[in-house]
Amino acid sequence: MLCLLPSALPAQGGAVGPRVAPSARSAGPDLADDNRWRVDRCLLGLSYGSPLKLSVAAAGGLRRAFASRSVCAYGAAHLGLGGTRASLGTAVTIGRYASALGVSGGVLRTFGSPGGDAHRWRNYVGGSVHVWPLLGVHTELGAYSLVTRGSEAGQRLVTWSVGFGY
Repeated sequence: MLCLLPSALPAQGGAVGPRVAPSARSAGPDLADDNRWRVDRCLLGLSYGSPLKLSVAAAGGLRRAFASRSVCAYGAAHLGLGGTRASLGTAVTIGRYASALGVSGGVLRTFGSPGGDAHRWRNYVGGSVHVWPLLGVHTELGAYSLVTRGSEAGQRLVTWSVGFGY
């Protein structure tokens, strides 16, 4: 959902106000069909999953709006009871109710007592698929591999989370 809803950024001329339909504007470009990438707001989130357990997230990025959908490139940081994760990704709106699909790749560091089969105090690298089926609801499924040390065998890790926001 990150960067996929109409932005609350100030209107042209610096004034903050609601968006006005293109036919009601006296002059200026139509922002819905503006093909430029724009910096968009951050999105916060709260989720539960494995291996991060209960976690908070913050994300922000660039958004490009088209007449029927928006595309976003973003960076995100997660901090949970079982670890932390940093990722880069992209998302696109689909259908109504702010539904969206996205993919991201990143690094994950576990600590304390991570959920699932993750080892504590280890680094993983991998990616995730994100689905926002309704406004504010976020689901995620990912696959990560252990960054090995010398003689350690590589471990594969399936991650998942369900939450609100990012």
